[in-house]
Amino acid sequence: MRQVEHVTHLKGLACADRVETTGRFLRQAIDELANAPSAGHFQRWAAQDLASRSERHDAAIKSWLAIADAAPALGMAGTIFGLVRMFAAMDDPATIGPAMAMALLTTLYGVVLANMVAGPIAARLALLSEMEIAWQRELTGHMLDVACQEMTRPRQQDVAPMRQNAVRHAA
Repeated sequence: MRQVEHVTHLKGLACADRVETTGRFLRQAIDELANAPSAGHFQRWAAQDLASRSERHDAAIKSWLAIADAAPALGMAGTIFGLVRMFAAMDDPATIGPAMAMALLTTLYGVVLANMVAGPIAARLALLSEMEIAWQRELTGHMLDVACQEMTRPRQQDVAPMRQNAVRHAA
């Protein structure tokens, strides 16, 4: 961002896209900044881009939360199947053990999937999303400040004629 500020201060906002970056969002933001006809246009782009990014993140988080919510119920369904198998084979004591094991293990698998896999993934995605959106919002806010300063600051080629006119007027 310091390089962008430096380039825009020296050469103008339209030259901001000459700064080399590796991040995809930063590259896109710099291109938008350099090509924006006004600071308001850049501000609208940034707000829209961050809102759509947040929606995509929320969709992924909701998917993992849905898995975490459904896993215990699926485990209980497996438990019911295991109990049905067990009760169906009550006349043969040798088949009761495997059926009971299936009944208990499916409950365990559902709880483990919900609380040790899907739930933590959803929480981690929510944290990462919050952090990513925060730094991108801060970056675009800083870029908007630069755009506002550059669009209100007179350019060097505009200042020279004003100085000449002021000198003529004073003489």
